[in-house]
Amino acid sequence: MSSVATDGWHVGLLGGWMLRRNAVPVPVPRRPRRLIAAISLRGPRSRPYLAQLLWPDVSTRRATNNLRNTLWHTTHELPGLLADSAEVVDLHPGVVVDVHEAHRAAANVMLTRGLTGVDALVEQEPLLPDWYEDWVLEERDSLHRLRVECLETLTRRALDPGAIANPGQGAASRVAVRTAIAACAAEPLSESLALLLIQAHVAAGDVAVGLKTFETFRSRLNTELFVQPSGSLDSYVEGITRTLRTPSARLQQGGG
Repeated sequence: MSSVATDGWHVGLLGGWMLRRNAVPVPVPRRPRRLIAAISLRGPRSRPYLAQLLWPDVSTRRATNNLRNTLWHTTHELPGLLADSAEVVDLHPGVVVDVHEAHRAAANVMLTRGLTGVDALVEQEPLLPDWYEDWVLEERDSLHRLRVECLETLTRRALDPGAIANPGQGAASRVAVRTAIAACAAEPLSESLALLLIQAHVAAGDVAVGLKTFETFRSRLNTELFVQPSGSLDSYVEGITRTLRTPSARLQQGGG
């Protein structure tokens, strides 16, 4: 989802680890890789902080030595990646990090009133999916929640075309379906998101798909949580089916 710097370092953490220089992948050993990821996610940090974060299960002395050795190798083997500072460890200001770009895109979604950033959010991959350190899990969960919040915001915005300048009814409903599908895939047991997806399908004219979505969600809730949808969701779906049973709706379906 990020653009590679034409001349410099690019750290990729979404979907898996990747470091590139001038668009060329660069292999990195495990310790420098973890150090670079930590700085990319937590920002500039003191050496004691990073030593404890990266080596929490060893003595302070050993963790400090590990960090010192890792910094030396990173500085010499990946020149220009880290900023030159004795007090804190940080990336060079010119380094591009895809997670930083994701945060900027999310802020843009929340601060504007349009439907920008849809593709990037829908296609965004999880943060370092094969890493299981506590600090990575915290950052992954935080980014996951931010993405879902943005997708939900875009869906609600697309379902309320009056809040958007010249949205185009068909285009707005298609955006609503895309963002709601992505949000529900991320949080499949969320009733509020399931309702949004059903509403998006109805707005797009796919009432049957909306009803099927409801049945799928109800089955999932029953199978995984042994509960039924709340009354509000049931009431919304009942309203749709009641409308479909009216003579005028049957005439429209029959082409009359």
